[in-house]
Amino acid sequence: METPEHFVLVSHRAAGIGAELNAYRRRILRRVLTDSALGDLVGPNGSVRYAGCATALALGRSMEGEMSLSFTFRYVLRPEQMED
Repeated sequence: METPEHFVLVSHRAAGIGAELNAYRRRILRRVLTDSALGDLVGPNGSVRYAGCATALALGRSMEGEMSLSFTFRYVLRPEQMED
């Protein structure tokens, strides 16, 4: 299993930073979870799963939006198909 993360950084006006991070999250989720090439890579016995999201927004912090999305890719590893 692989668990890659996708990081998003947004740095500008504070007023809409939460909404902007949510919009990025929706776009990334839609693209990763519906990607046919990725589905082909994990195969019929594998899966692509959204594992969660964390932000670094809090009172008293600078208004740079930081977000990390985690995914889990489960797939069958076939050593005979690996290249040197």
